[in-house]
Amino acid sequence: MKSLFLLLAAACCLHAAEGAPAVVTGRVTDPSGAVVPGAAVKLMNRMSGEAIAADTDRNGVFRVASLAPGSYDLAAEAPGFAPLVESAIAIQAGEKKDLELSLQVAAMNEQVTVTAKAPPGEDARETSSRNSREVLEIREVRESAAKDLGEAISHLEGVTMIRKGGIANDVVLRGFQQGNIDVLIDGQRIYGACPGHMDPAAYHVDFAEIETVEVTKGPFDIRNQGSLGGTVNVVSKDPEAGFHLVPTFGASSFGFYNPSLTGSFSKGRWHGLAGYSYRRSDPYVDGSGRNVTSYANYSAAGRDRPAFDINTGWARMGADLAANQSMDLSFTHQAGGLTLYPALQMDAPYDRANRLNFNWSLRELTGMVKAVRAQGYFSEVSHWMTDELRTGAAGTPLGYSMGSFAGSRALGGRIEAELPSTILGVEAYDRGWSVVGSMFMKGMYTAQPSLPEVRMIVGGFYAQHRRSFGRLALTLGARVDAAGSAALSRTLNTDLYWAYHNTRSTAATDANPSANFRLTYLLPAGIEWFAGVGSTVRLPDPEERYYSSKGMGTDWVGNPTLAPTRNNEADMGINLRARRFSLRPTLFYSRLENFVAISQEAKLNMIAGNMSSSARSYEGVEARIYGGEVSYSVGFGRSLLLAGGVSYTRGIEFAKPEAGMPKGNIAEMPPLRSRASLRYGRSLFFAEIDGLASALQDKIDPRVHEERTPGYALLGVKGGIHRKQWNLAAGVDNLLDRFYYSHLAYTRDPYRSGVRIPEPGRTLYLNLSYRFE
Repeated sequence: MKSLFLLLAAACCLHAAEGAPAVVTGRVTDPSGAVVPGAAVKLMNRMSGEAIAADTDRNGVFRVASLAPGSYDLAAEAPGFAPLVESAIAIQAGEKKDLELSLQVAAMNEQVTVTAKAPPGEDARETSSRNSREVLEIREVRESAAKDLGEAISHLEGVTMIRKGGIANDVVLRGFQQGNIDVLIDGQRIYGACPGHMDPAAYHVDFAEIETVEVTKGPFDIRNQGSLGGTVNVVSKDPEAGFHLVPTFGASSFGFYNPSLTGSFSKGRWHGLAGYSYRRSDPYVDGSGRNVTSYANYSAAGRDRPAFDINTGWARMGADLAANQSMDLSFTHQAGGLTLYPALQMDAPYDRANRLNFNWSLRELTGMVKAVRAQGYFSEVSHWMTDELRTGAAGTPLGYSMGSFAGSRALGGRIEAELPSTILGVEAYDRGWSVVGSMFMKGMYTAQPSLPEVRMIVGGFYAQHRRSFGRLALTLGARVDAAGSAALSRTLNTDLYWAYHNTRSTAATDANPSANFRLTYLLPAGIEWFAGVGSTVRLPDPEERYYSSKGMGTDWVGNPTLAPTRNNEADMGINLRARRFSLRPTLFYSRLENFVAISQEAKLNMIAGNMSSSARSYEGVEARIYGGEVSYSVGFGRSLLLAGGVSYTRGIEFAKPEAGMPKGNIAEMPPLRSRASLRYGRSLFFAEIDGLASALQDKIDPRVHEERTPGYALLGVKGGIHRKQWNLAAGVDNLLDRFYYSHLAYTRDPYRSGVRIPEPGRTLYLNLSYRFE
């Protein structure tokens, strides 16, 4: 009996030991051995996915308790240092493990400053800011009423949007937009087909595809040609270990709903992912109670149609060819049905887009080259637009008085080699764009190739080198590009080029160098100072050089003599992060050469069959864009967080007397704007109240009929529940149902209708997801 008792007691002790929680403590230091206070340390259980976070105290020490036994991944990060990741740390039951972590000073584009969006007690993944780059997590998007990428990232400081309807909003980075920024999807180029920017690149990706969105401000993206004012890169989801199925459902006011389903697997050498999403909505109602379609010339039938209707499907398959070699292939098809654009003269009955992307990598090499990466991609867009739902189309034989078919494509790729502290790469792409318009005049339809099969071929070589000297880190980047563009249509008519620009040129070649220099210095008390100077170019796009459209009284014509735009920019700022406080002010100044601006051109040469005396066109002018952003967060305990920011941008064009252009303001510059939010969050739920205030925008360009935009203030509330397998978020935007306009111009695009489009009124929304494992 005594032996049996001892055996049972031993078993009980053994069982208790197996289930006893573990404790991990440690100290974080820099390369000199000095402690790093305020470093963020996170341990994530590799099996359950549960994460526990802690910050280092004034002595650089952290402590994480109540850990279940298992295998954990550890991540540590602090301002001015490269992130440290250690995988598969084994923790035994009841163990007290002590770790010594050493962070290395990082180059500017690697540095991560954590900008808290949720209090520590909520255990949410935080948005990271890398000086000139911000990374928006999909969690933040799913906690909003955003319908597309442009609307979603407009919540970041220095990022705004231009609205044309219920969806397909243009992204604006510090006043740079359209051809002045790159919008990429997994590094892949996709170009909208509509010359009126109905379908910008950001329109051609669905939220259910996205893991994060990287927003780089300034001319510091050396890997991608054309990133004059910045780059937006969408990073899609990776398959996770095991099998996962995630259905989501979003709904909001004005008949919007968005069901989606994503499935993924990863087992052994193989991994894959597939998904489908459907988005539709009725036209929204503004704060005065008016339907947005009532501001444009819609027919009775047009006012009753949905605002948009979009189906998106995607698939991805990959394999580990060896322990250090992998590849994957992905494909996305988006089928956009009828989409209304009240700000434009036409709507889009359909928009079709395909994206094909291939990636290959070879890592952990032992020679001078440490890794090699290659990417190849193809994208295409087909777009049809008409005025069939407008009053002007009444009585026409085909149901519309104007229509245009547009197509675009991009074929490209890159090869990169990673050496110690250096990246060498080659990028090339072939872009095609064609638009044929049709107009019903004098009892018949007349076709006009407004973009005559323009082709651009671009190739460039780039290099980036990083060095660290104690607390100082330097990054040097350089790039050289060569490009050729030509209008290839056999039906091309160069009369308008001759009439307004005294040329019949249909081809151009360009060769341009770019470079940047960035440095960071880590000061005491966790303060990081950073500065950068960059000079880069972007090529005039096909519309700006070769667009050609005869009008009634006024034509619209490109300028074949346009030179590439160069941005010479200086940025500087500081990152400060304490235990419960972060502050990041940034200033920038851009000196722009040959900045492409809209001009009103007088006719220089008479041509047969054209009675117009002037045309809208483009000229390269000297310009300046400058401003800055401040973001901050203040924590009160582990459950309450105050966060926000302020941004301001100013744009000036200098006079060009020979083109009849006086000195003035650059159109569509965002005014002074401020955001603030107060969030209470625990591991199971959160509640938040947020506010947005925008000042009067009176720095406008009357030449393009831009008008003063009054200031406004908005209030929103939201809340939600976090569980291991499901998440629920719901809220109200524009809680007080304010009537307001965002800043915009009225003839920026060839097909602007000239009407003011107000923003949506009070909007209720809900997003729900469930995770099957």
